[in-house]
Amino acid sequence: MDIILGTLAFGLLYVVLQYIQKIYKDRKCLEDKVLTAYREGRYKEGHPDYEHVIAHLGICKKCRERMGDF
Repeated sequence: MDIILGTLAFGLLYVVLQYIQKIYKDRKCLEDKVLTAYREGRYKEGHPDYEHVIAHLGICKKCRERMGDF
């Protein structure tokens, strides 16, 4: 039983750490060229960076404000 609980705890810890890593990756502010491309519609659903840009704009007030500068 202890082995099962240990395995489950390790698996949960792994998932949490992966999520935290994704959050920190999304925290790095986007480059001007990325914001410009997104605003011009060059980053649409299906583009490899689309999800990253959407996720970042959802958590970064600075980049949302920068979107208004373009």
